[in-house]
Amino acid sequence: MNTISSFILTQPLEQFEIIYLGSFAGIPINNSLLYLIFVYLVIRFFFGLALLNMRLVPYNLQIFVEQIYNFVFGLVKQQINVSGYPYFPIIFTLFLFILVANLVGMSLYSFTLTSHVTIAFTLSFSFFISIIIVGILIQKAKFVDTFIPSGAPKILKPFLIGIEIISYFSRPFSLGIRLFANLMAGHTLLAILANFTFLISKKNFIVSLLPFFLIVAIVGLEAMIAGLQAYVFTVLVCIYLNDSIHGSH
Repeated sequence: MNTISSFILTQPLEQFEIIYLGSFAGIPINNSLLYLIFVYLVIRFFFGLALLNMRLVPYNLQIFVEQIYNFVFGLVKQQINVSGYPYFPIIFTLFLFILVANLVGMSLYSFTLTSHVTIAFTLSFSFFISIIIVGILIQKAKFVDTFIPSGAPKILKPFLIGIEIISYFSRPFSLGIRLFANLMAGHTLLAILANFTFLISKKNFIVSLLPFFLIVAIVGLEAMIAGLQAYVFTVLVCIYLNDSIHGSH
């Protein structure tokens, strides 16, 4: 009984372990780095295949790639307008990376990059710092107005400025936590249900079909969440970038 309980409790979290695999030319190699390279290769392969033989009348893969491109471009146009066009390549890359990393992590015995705090916070903080730099370069001294609420009574301004500063600098934390927490929770639930189904199937196969169908439904839900989290992260980056370019007031 203790062995079974230990299996159920520890197994779901083993999928998030970073395993050291050795080093190459002084660079430490682990499963996180390998999956990072794998995500890059998946993106490169599909886009390379779609662009290899482009046609005036596009075929299925070309249509799929063009739809993703148009979707993100429309997102940038809607949230930032024409001023956001120079930043489209990096935003498009961000969306693709998060989406593919999320979907790759759903495969059996896989590793989800974006379910780790380090990856999620590296993305959120690097983009946040870049957005601040963009705001300072474009708005210059007016960037300080971001933290000064317009139309507020003078007596309340110091208090409101403090709230605005805390709110502004909490953005990268909310971005990172939202990304890794949603994926970690979903993947952990799937692993627990899979373990539960496996244990039940040893005793009664018919009864185990109920949690199996539940797993299938949750996998579909997780696939939607994978796309939704990529979308939400990208939208929020666009909104924050729009504030830095045009001002938030």
